[in-house]
Amino acid sequence: MDSPSPPIKHFLYCGAHFGETLGGMAALYHFDQSWVVHFFEPNPYLDDRPALSSAEKFGAVGIFHRQAVWIEDGELEFQLQNGHRNVGCGSTMAALQSSNRRLLGGKTVTVPAIDFSRFVLELESERIIVRMDIEGAEFPVLRKMLQDQSLSKVQDLHIEWHHRHLPTESGKSARDLRKAIQHAQVNVLELR
Repeated sequence: MDSPSPPIKHFLYCGAHFGETLGGMAALYHFDQSWVVHFFEPNPYLDDRPALSSAEKFGAVGIFHRQAVWIEDGELEFQLQNGHRNVGCGSTMAALQSSNRRLLGGKTVTVPAIDFSRFVLELESERIIVRMDIEGAEFPVLRKMLQDQSLSKVQDLHIEWHHRHLPTESGKSARDLRKAIQHAQVNVLELR
């Protein structure tokens, strides 16, 4: 008789960069072979090997998605940080019109985007944890997830809000969105 496979748990690392903060999450959630870490990082100049090796280091399976987390599948213009040979922190969707001074004058590239709500809805998982640092795209992505109820599959959301860089968002809109997410029974933990 075959033994049942271990439960699958998913950690969705949105805006993964090199996966440099995975260690704290691995310790918090006790990563092992039952965890799959999905790294979402659209910057085409970033090497995926450091992120994937960090998942392996903590006993989890790593999958790298060279895609921007967004509200629909397709392609987006992606603004890279200026002056860091295109590998620095702080890249975002150009359409968001970020006022982040690190991005001003940076190179723009076309990247693939994934409908993150659909991705979450299609996951078969006993546990989904999201770490989201996507430079302003969190607002439309999370609003869509609330609307289509894909957020109800998420237990914990670790997030950095970027309202200060967006002309259409504010501290109040971030607080209102946080309350709506908490009302959907998701733990919201703010990244600093």
